[in-house]
Amino acid sequence: MRILSWISLLALLSCMKAPDPARAMGPPPDAGPPTLVFQAPEGWEEMPSSQSILLASWTLPGEGIGNISWMGNRPEIKQANLQRWIDQFEDRGRSETGALEGLSTHPVTLLEVEGTLAQTRQVGGGDPRLGWALLGAVVDTAEGPVYLKVVGPSEEIQTHREAVLKALRSLDLVKQGK
Repeated sequence: MRILSWISLLALLSCMKAPDPARAMGPPPDAGPPTLVFQAPEGWEEMPSSQSILLASWTLPGEGIGNISWMGNRPEIKQANLQRWIDQFEDRGRSETGALEGLSTHPVTLLEVEGTLAQTRQVGGGDPRLGWALLGAVVDTAEGPVYLKVVGPSEEIQTHREAVLKALRSLDLVKQGK
């Protein structure tokens, strides 16, 4: 009889579904994502997003991409997300994190990384990309952190750097219904 009980238990457990990663991230925001306020730099072409956390995505005039994501009001994942971005690069020649200085709507943590982009899925896959850079930022809004990530060849990122910093100073989220 004990063997039959164990077999029944094991059969039941084998039918259980694995945890849903979206649920592991915590409860969804109450009313969906807020409205993004951001003026993309000139020449950036908006593209449709395939992920629910992406508020906006762009292709840059060269090979680069840019996106803005929001994962709800969850400031506890800010540092982990910044580290994940750093870890996407190998042979880093430069990696700096600091605050965006000057007039800004909200506090901004700025991240700049240069090296070999090893995790290339975000840019279409393929071999690691030598001489690439990331210009990233976390904007701490009342609706939660907003993540801006711009990745491309180092020269291209440097060309867009000042325009991105200017746009970051006015980035905001507006709660739906306001």
